[in-house]
Amino acid sequence: MKAKVIFAVLVLVLLGVGTVWALNAEGRKGTYYEPLEIDMLEQAQNSTSQKACDFLFYNGKIYTCSSLTMICSTNSLKEFNQVFHKMQLEEISDVYTYDAAYWSTDKTLLYEPKEEHGRYAKDEGKLYKTKDYPQNRLCICNKSEYPLISDKNDQIVYTIEIFTCLNGITLNQGKELFQDILRLEEIENITAWKWENFATDGRGPKVLVKPDEELFSSFLSALNEGKLLSAENASEIIEKIEEEEGYIIWEFSNCFVFEDSYGVKEIVHILPNGYGVFFSPEGTPFMVQFDAKLYEQLVKKYF
Repeated sequence: MKAKVIFAVLVLVLLGVGTVWALNAEGRKGTYYEPLEIDMLEQAQNSTSQKACDFLFYNGKIYTCSSLTMICSTNSLKEFNQVFHKMQLEEISDVYTYDAAYWSTDKTLLYEPKEEHGRYAKDEGKLYKTKDYPQNRLCICNKSEYPLISDKNDQIVYTIEIFTCLNGITLNQGKELFQDILRLEEIENITAWKWENFATDGRGPKVLVKPDEELFSSFLSALNEGKLLSAENASEIIEKIEEEEGYIIWEFSNCFVFEDSYGVKEIVHILPNGYGVFFSPEGTPFMVQFDAKLYEQLVKKYF
């Protein structure tokens, strides 16, 4: 009897271990994108700092604001209110900043500014969610007062910015990014941009893209169905293509620009041999591979 009990216990233990292993294996599916460092919120801005985007720390996650998001109104409360009401926002919390580069719902996470620095945002903002974006995309609306060196009066700037969390997450297929988060299939204002002159930084004519065109629909399907590569593999592919083609992909590659009804732009670059890549605001490449022949057809039609 004792032997049977021991055997039964061993079976249960093995089943439990097997179940945990299976769950862990399931959790490991897809590509994990490393989180950003929280301690950056304690670093004051200085003349040598280089920031590609603004950062928001909320609910244990870091969100980044795309530099392409230009929903901004300077000294125009009327314009600000028009966009604000159009977005149908739901308030979440107050958020705080000292220079509009780092935001948090917790003031204690931010660095302490010194008065002699002279120029930093002095007002708090409001954090919102909107029905048109999924939960990992948030919105900050604020009125910032910037002291002007040449004027006794402060400059008041009203801004609306969209923040997205694309770090510290695991994604598998392209649709989890392009469809579930960016919702590219719902955007009707799409243009194809081609660099015509790398030396002068000039863009060629922008080609208007009809979302329901068969070729473009095939491209969107390929993006959604493709497996997302790791950031390391994507970076290696980008580096190789840049060496072979002689240009910086982030700035000079052929790309499709998706602009939603609020003016928020998302860019998907298409690369030789059939790669589609979206760069998150902090520069992480989200890449899928699709058919090389499809790439050639896209270039012939749109670029």
